[in-house]
Amino acid sequence: MDAVLSQDITGPYKPFYVKEYPYTGVFNINVSTDLQQIPQTEKIKKIFDSEQSWSMFMDKDQYYLSLDPSVISEKLNCHAHFDKNITAATLYCRNIQIQKNNSRTEINNPFCYPLDQLLLMYILSNKAGAIFHAAGLNLNGKGYIFPGRSGAGKSTLSRQFSGTKNSVMLSDDRVIARKIGDSFKIFGTPWPGDEKIAENKSAQLKGIFFISHSTENIVKDIKPVEALKKLMPVTSIPWFDRDVMPKILNFCEELVSNIPAYQLYFKPDTEVVKFLEEFVDK
Repeated sequence: MDAVLSQDITGPYKPFYVKEYPYTGVFNINVSTDLQQIPQTEKIKKIFDSEQSWSMFMDKDQYYLSLDPSVISEKLNCHAHFDKNITAATLYCRNIQIQKNNSRTEINNPFCYPLDQLLLMYILSNKAGAIFHAAGLNLNGKGYIFPGRSGAGKSTLSRQFSGTKNSVMLSDDRVIARKIGDSFKIFGTPWPGDEKIAENKSAQLKGIFFISHSTENIVKDIKPVEALKKLMPVTSIPWFDRDVMPKILNFCEELVSNIPAYQLYFKPDTEVVKFLEEFVDK
């Protein structure tokens, strides 16, 4: 069957579908689709089951990611296959993905959450990078991340900075950090939080602020060992994969060894904007 990928891209993904990416450190991953059949995983070793939406299988150096459509979306019934080098991935989609548009056959784009985030977690392990549950901010040309679990205040903090002078929020929920050359960069992602912030932009990372709600604005220095401990629960790490896990752990250790980390206690109002600006300008 001859089919093309639907170009109907909406929501937070739209800014990320571009023909050219004007930033350094770009790498290519060839993602293809196969509409004929989904791999049979019954006889392949299962290395992880989220018991919610996806499972991971492994056969020698080959990975098979299986999504559960009953949990995610009735429109998404897809498996993915990739090898350890992750230079290419194949998406296997059932016919429910196929639609007719005038005289041509289209497939709804299967490369979306959580499939893209899971694949990128593996890809970044080979590219000196990781995905963090954090808000990302470009303030006066410098990048800062604000890691925290749900309820820590990522969306609240993002709301205070949104639309303010000299600042651009990259994301209010998920950011990517990578080491490129001798420096670290952060990138926005298409996976926003409550504030729906998902910018296809980047910045040089200059600080890590672990956040907590408070009745006053306070910043405390954190040593690298403590920063690494705090970073682990908010980092996308395949703990079940002994080959990939150490790569991400090593990246996180290098990150906190080179980027200053702090604990930021903040009031949920706009005063935190001026407070943080003055702190980073010291």
